[in-house]
Amino acid sequence: MSAGLLAHERGIVELDAEVTRIQTRYDIPPDVDIRQVIHTQQRQQFMEHSGLARARPQAAVEFSCPHGYPELLELIKAHGYDLERRTNRLMAREEIAGNWYDTIFVPGVAALREERVPEAYSYKTDADLFLWVYQQRRRLLVEDASTGYHKAARAVREGRMGWWRRRQLRRDRTEPLSIVKR
Repeated sequence: MSAGLLAHERGIVELDAEVTRIQTRYDIPPDVDIRQVIHTQQRQQFMEHSGLARARPQAAVEFSCPHGYPELLELIKAHGYDLERRTNRLMAREEIAGNWYDTIFVPGVAALREERVPEAYSYKTDADLFLWVYQQRRRLLVEDASTGYHKAARAVREGRMGWWRRRQLRRDRTEPLSIVKR
């Protein structure tokens, strides 16, 4: 309930308030949750800073909570460092992001879908699951250097998430706002 409606219900005639006007590229409905605004801003920064917005504008990389974007950005930067060392040349962000998307993200998401991970964790997005499978793969690489996304996805699917963590993820889940085309 907004402060104005609450004041009206209680018969308050004057309301001391500080109003801030924000101009954005997003369609902000009157009942917007501040977490949605933060989520939208984090996603937009991720897409721009990674180079993915220009390299793969159609890319659907969306987390259920905004904290995944900075972590994924660091993975792309690490991928870029490795890629530049292998090719022995500096590369544009867009080139690195496109390569990461095509060779890491898309195959990782395909593997988790083939292993039916989304069916077990329907409250998580593909990006949430990718990051989880990626982290699991890193843990498994210590024991087996040939571990791929399929093996890591199976390990995630067979693993269990505690009820408290599941409840917290569902509670904190937000969706980015829609961008207004101008």
